[in-house]
Amino acid sequence: MDYNPLASGTELHARYKKLRSLRGNGKLIAAESEEVVKVERKTYMRLMQAWGGWKVVIMVNLAMCCFMFTSIYNNNLLLSWADKPA
Repeated sequence: MDYNPLASGTELHARYKKLRSLRGNGKLIAAESEEVVKVERKTYMRLMQAWGGWKVVIMVNLAMCCFMFTSIYNNNLLLSWADKPA
């Protein structure tokens, strides 16, 4: 069934019912009391690989550091400019 933004009300209602039936009771697992959450080192490593690995993390950190240093420099430059006599 293709998406049609101008679908009739009955078509939209049918799509809504189908989506609600796929969702279930709003729970991701059948019995939440039986849920066991176990986070290990390999879980974090898999997340790091999904984000692009250590290279991306290092590049993002360097970019943040450069931004902070330039922001501090700009603030100090503005302060020194404001203190100069006219």
